[in-house]
Amino acid sequence: MARSLGRDPASWRVPYGAHVSAPRAAAIAFAFPAFAHLVDTVRLVPSHQRGVAALAVAASMLVVRYGCARRAFFSRRIAGMFGWAVAGVLVAGGLEFSWWLHGLGPGIPARTFTATAWATFLEGPVLQAAYGSTFILIQRGFVAERSDESADQVVVAAGVWLTTVPFDCSAVFSRTSALARSPFRWFPPMPGPISAWTTTVPLALALVALARLALRRRWIARVGAGREPPWQLVLWDGAVPPGLPTLARTTPSTPPFVLVTPRTGETPYRTADSLEPRAALLAREGRHRRVLQP
Repeated sequence: MARSLGRDPASWRVPYGAHVSAPRAAAIAFAFPAFAHLVDTVRLVPSHQRGVAALAVAASMLVVRYGCARRAFFSRRIAGMFGWAVAGVLVAGGLEFSWWLHGLGPGIPARTFTATAWATFLEGPVLQAAYGSTFILIQRGFVAERSDESADQVVVAAGVWLTTVPFDCSAVFSRTSALARSPFRWFPPMPGPISAWTTTVPLALALVALARLALRRRWIARVGAGREPPWQLVLWDGAVPPGLPTLARTTPSTPPFVLVTPRTGETPYRTADSLEPRAALLAREGRHRRVLQP
């Protein structure tokens, strides 16, 4: 739970630093249903040509969905976030949809095929796009903050979302693996271990992230009260050093605070030059979420 600060063994480590950034955490969570589908496909499809094709489709869906999610959550514009996210969902869903129709087509009458195709399209890629757009709305505020705290908030929100609204993991992404087993038979969402871990894993990660949030805030409060020497939280005059990680966000319009430690070989707190910046607490832009009080 710590961020390394250099190769020197004596270097200080900031406790509870995020392992991944908020945008990357959101992208991973956005692609998690496609990963669950790939695992489902590996588990269910037989080892023959049709099974290999199903695995290729599932893997392609995961790559497309994660790649577009990365572009979406690293975008600074809301239009870019929605555009890339919906594009990834539609392309990935289109791959699965095309595969499903390709196997289904020869086995049913044309009129039935057309009706089934429309129903499946509305139930599949279109509904997934609406699902993905809602996920963007939930996460965009956390992603915009770009702090260690917001990275954990992303995980908490994603875990709750994937646990309470698991449609994208089970109901839609069930056709590729099912079709590999039988092209003319509908398989409902698979019960058992697969459906269990697609909700258990996000929930477990959300609980871990929630604990990290509480422990980080408690630790920062102790530093601010002078109870975690040699760490010190100082009001920073001037520009915050570039490249300094943001540990958390404070209330809007609050001046920046910087977490510092003594430089190696220096007398603690002798002068400002003897303090080494480690992480920043920057003011949050906006007013709709409870934030840290420094």
